[in-house]
Amino acid sequence: MIAVPPSATFGCFVDGALVGITGLMVSPRLKLRHKGTIVGVYLQPAHRSHGLARRLIETAIEEARRAGVISLLLNVTVGNEPAERLYYGLGFRRYGLEERALRIGDDYVDEAMMSLILD
Repeated sequence: MIAVPPSATFGCFVDGALVGITGLMVSPRLKLRHKGTIVGVYLQPAHRSHGLARRLIETAIEEARRAGVISLLLNVTVGNEPAERLYYGLGFRRYGLEERALRIGDDYVDEAMMSLILD
């Protein structure tokens, strides 16, 4: 197991091959256990636009609910329109922006902070 429950890692398999992954992180700290964070969403390019990323996120949402999480958070790179559409379509809403969140070579990329209330 990669994560300690209720945190979890989910994989998406096609013909027995791992083609996608995401994680659900839930703090072990009592005052933070009501929040979860979706991390590391990745799907191989050949398997995008087939609904697999949606299923990965839906699985993470279901597990978060089972764990008693009521606020689910994630960050998405600004300009990643397919990912933003997916998250908005699942009910996530943008609540903030982290400017220069990532550094890629000499360039900086902003990330939108999003949340989904589960109760």
